[in-house]
Amino acid sequence: MERKFIRLFFVEISPDSPTPTILFKEAVYNVLTLCSFFLHDFIDMDTLLRTRLIPEAAHPNQLSSLVLRRRLACVIEQWNDVKLSPEIRPLVFQVLVSLMGQDQATIVRLAAVKSLRAGTWNRIVFYSKQPPFSRLHI
Repeated sequence: MERKFIRLFFVEISPDSPTPTILFKEAVYNVLTLCSFFLHDFIDMDTLLRTRLIPEAAHPNQLSSLVLRRRLACVIEQWNDVKLSPEIRPLVFQVLVSLMGQDQATIVRLAAVKSLRAGTWNRIVFYSKQPPFSRLHI
């Protein structure tokens, strides 16, 4: 099951990707969100976040990345309490803070705020060796 599901992440999204490809990718992200409690034993979410999800959301503001950034915040919200290692939490926290930036669309900012609000981020901020916000320049 894992191999078939993981293959879905390797559908490449480019600025001129057709809308069905973007919607397909969003549907896969939505499956990750809704089925996190069932999939946590089969998916290494830390690696998936580092290698696929966060880099895809880093593309410039375009429709495809806008949709995927919003969905990324939803995925993080759900997986935060299910299975994220302490090592990746500061990176994820930084991604969510960057998704709340003024240059983001309102829907992406709201999803990031919702994700930060729902998570148990106080463990990161107060107990990590280097706070994730120490490198941010606001």
